[in-house]
Amino acid sequence: MEAIEKEASSRCINKRNQANCKTTGSVRNALSRSTEFKVLIVIQVLNARQIAPFVLAVDFSDQTHGTWDASAYLSNHTGPLLEPLRDAAYFERFFIDAGALCWPNGLEISPARIYKISTAPVAA
Repeated sequence: MEAIEKEASSRCINKRNQANCKTTGSVRNALSRSTEFKVLIVIQVLNARQIAPFVLAVDFSDQTHGTWDASAYLSNHTGPLLEPLRDAAYFERFFIDAGALCWPNGLEISPARIYKISTAPVAA
């Protein structure tokens, strides 16, 4: 059991997995034997609906909600699998498979990436 906790903790330290980690416990004090540690939380996309062209409202497995502006994402990323998404009709063909946003061409966008982008505070 201890080995599993250490492995999960080391994965949480990795910047790429940070969105999937949650701190539990608290700093040890005189009244408590608990200590702070990180637990791997797997974030999944539960539901997504299009609210505007290239904009999805997304519900996540940790009960949070966000808005993902795919036009901003597509302007900063390129690749053969992303090219078809620039067509609005093709973009609307998204579906959810195993907690990730997917398209018929085989593109799967990580739920952790969608979570990080869509739940980030918007600068004023």
